[in-house]
Amino acid sequence: MKNRNKIIYHPRNAIKLEKPKRTRSYFEIIDTKTKNKKRFAYSKDLGQGRYGYVRLFECGDEKVAVKAIREDIKEGAEFDSKRRHLTMDEVKNLQEQMETEFEYMQAAYPDDPYYSIHHYHEAERDEKGRVYDCRITMPFVPGKKLDDFANDYITDAADMARLMLRVAEELHRLHVEAGLIHGDAGARNILVDNVDDDYNVHLLDFGMTYPADGYAIVNFERPTSSDITSADMAHERYPNRKLKARPAQDVFTIAKTFRKLIKKRDTEWLDEFYARFPVIKNFIKMGLRKDWKNRPDLADFIENLESNLDWMVNLPKSVNKIAVTIESENWNRLKVLLKANNTPSEDLARLLHYLILNQKYEGTRHLIRYRKKIPAYSFFHGDTALHAAAANRDIDPAFFAELLAYIPKSDTVSAINLTNNAGDTVMHCAAESGCKDVVLELLKYHPDLSIRNDEGKTPIEAAQQSIMPVLEFIKYLQDLENQRETASPRMFSKSVRTKHHRLLDAARFVEECILTNNVDEDEYETFRGIIEDSPELSGHVQNLIHSEWLQTADSGFNLYSLLGF
Repeated sequence: MKNRNKIIYHPRNAIKLEKPKRTRSYFEIIDTKTKNKKRFAYSKDLGQGRYGYVRLFECGDEKVAVKAIREDIKEGAEFDSKRRHLTMDEVKNLQEQMETEFEYMQAAYPDDPYYSIHHYHEAERDEKGRVYDCRITMPFVPGKKLDDFANDYITDAADMARLMLRVAEELHRLHVEAGLIHGDAGARNILVDNVDDDYNVHLLDFGMTYPADGYAIVNFERPTSSDITSADMAHERYPNRKLKARPAQDVFTIAKTFRKLIKKRDTEWLDEFYARFPVIKNFIKMGLRKDWKNRPDLADFIENLESNLDWMVNLPKSVNKIAVTIESENWNRLKVLLKANNTPSEDLARLLHYLILNQKYEGTRHLIRYRKKIPAYSFFHGDTALHAAAANRDIDPAFFAELLAYIPKSDTVSAINLTNNAGDTVMHCAAESGCKDVVLELLKYHPDLSIRNDEGKTPIEAAQQSIMPVLEFIKYLQDLENQRETASPRMFSKSVRTKHHRLLDAARFVEECILTNNVDEDEYETFRGIIEDSPELSGHVQNLIHSEWLQTADSGFNLYSLLGF
């Protein structure tokens, strides 16, 4: 649409110092194909910064914004009180900067109409007579500045977290899709509007923007006031040096912006907010670090906050106080709360799932210590708590063992074999994540390795390469056991049955070596001949001892050396 439109700006011819507001400018948008013309008249000022202003122009119900350089003359540290248009030389000096900003704005929002840049280099007559100007026509975006919007509409902690999520998503989109670092993503340059019970975020002012593969604008002076542009900039943008553009520079600014949004709230609100959304607390803390290398990744923050927000919003109200108490690690108060109320076990199961998903292991331990019989295998969002725990490669193995031990023994195997909404068992999740200790812990309960998920894969087929040899051997052992249980005695002679029995015992011995990470040398000598005489069992053992997993295991596992490899 923008390629079809021609924009003609008609500025005011002179500034009347005695009545400056009575002079009006306007512009026309002409559709070059249909020749239709729309006249947009000045309506009001939308905002003014240190270097420029934005004004609203209207044509019926249509609205368009125009950004221009301020009409003040800077003398020293202050602006002159007299207002006049810029000179031709001043416009020429600013022209390159305005054209660059125009290109970045188009790259950030290419589908928005009415983008155009205007220059007016008219012959100079006298101090008051003619116009020398440079301005950008852009779409009018409804909404309020981020801080004003939050102050006027946000009271609930979850709504504030969702607002921060939308801001982070829009900034990340700018980095990834447009390839731009905004450079000045403070609250004054973030516009927010309510749309269908959600928040629409739009970034403004691309005067400090630079390409992600280029170099950042530097040489700013350290601010003496918190309300000027450079106050929110990353520390590395102050020194006099060449600086490569990095998203971490926007991360610093947005972390500082988030801190400003909530620091004026009362202490009780702030404590609850941080307790419910530790992801945001950690992002602000890490994002404000001076060393850009230690600042968080914006994509990781978005993913973690989505998870945090999803579970906190969907937690039942009956467990809100319990959740906040766990977040604050007040274990004495938690004990009192769990004994004093009659919170349904189903609600506590959802809380248990949330804690495991967010790796709050100490809180989980205290919860199941003070409140027994919480079903750890209830489904939420298509997974049980065991699925969520097993899918985490970095989970504490000791905690996972405690979680399995917490489940009644009669239910443990069936809980491990339950399939989630993707058809995965708990063993599928553990094998795919590649956490060896979790896989070993699950194998102690003899899970079914023949179950196929929705993609038709067994846990062995879904496993990481280092785990496959162990699971393949356990599946071989399970098949041996099934043959013994299902075969009719009439089908085998006594010698055949005895040979099968001895082979099964040898395979169980190898399994014990794997699960305990130790080998009894005397017992090994009993089964050595059986292992060597069975090509299939011997092949599995060789795969085991040559696997990356067992070669890097603790020195206690010495099957490798005993077999002479």
